[in-house]
Amino acid sequence: MPSCTVNGYSMEFVEAGQGEPVVLIHGSLNDYRYWAPQMEPLGAAYRVVAPSLRHYWPERWDGSGEGFRIDQHVEDMAAFLAALGQGPVRLIGHSRGGHIAFRLAERHPGLIGRLVLAEPGGELDESLGGAPVAGPGRQAQAFAEAAALVKSGDVEGGLRRFAEHTGGPGAWEKRSETRKTIGRDNAHTLAGQIDERRRPSPAPRPRASGCRRCWCMAPIPSRASSPSLMRWRGRCRASPDG
Repeated sequence: MPSCTVNGYSMEFVEAGQGEPVVLIHGSLNDYRYWAPQMEPLGAAYRVVAPSLRHYWPERWDGSGEGFRIDQHVEDMAAFLAALGQGPVRLIGHSRGGHIAFRLAERHPGLIGRLVLAEPGGELDESLGGAPVAGPGRQAQAFAEAAALVKSGDVEGGLRRFAEHTGGPGAWEKRSETRKTIGRDNAHTLAGQIDERRRPSPAPRPRASGCRRCWCMAPIPSRASSPSLMRWRGRCRASPDG
């Protein structure tokens, strides 16, 4: 399994194909295996690379210690993209990974040529129509409840609570056994999300005219097994200065 040492951490990844790089960032309770259906079709046209973020499988993290922060994952990914050595990449982030991709483009715009945010996770600030939240939001409360269940030994109960918050009643039972296995392998990362210090997403600040980078808020296909994710077109805005 290939790996890349970034900020003192060995980040493992999978890759397929050759050519211009497409990098995939997974979301909560996932790892590089989440992208298995996309690897072959995207690899037919690009060098597609999917890393597992710090403390996600194949590491067997117990949820203790430091290092599970949005900022840490952003800086790890910045170092990872730089280490690829292929210039600006096409970057796709799903769910929590979409928030990380958003922050990457905000802080390190020179590393990114194209950006797709598929169901990006997190709260919105007022510039994007969000409302001020006093104390933890509903998502933070649900994740804390899920993490507490996992910590108590009720892993299935914690994963069910998480899945039903994001996907509605019965969402856990509807998941494939492959998705459930990936969730179980990453269950203790929920402990890190309680204090990951994720700030609400702001509206991007305009860049100079002619910038080709853009924000794309993309729905991920329900049967995500084709390059259709890359063909989505929608409302785009110039990326921020970082």
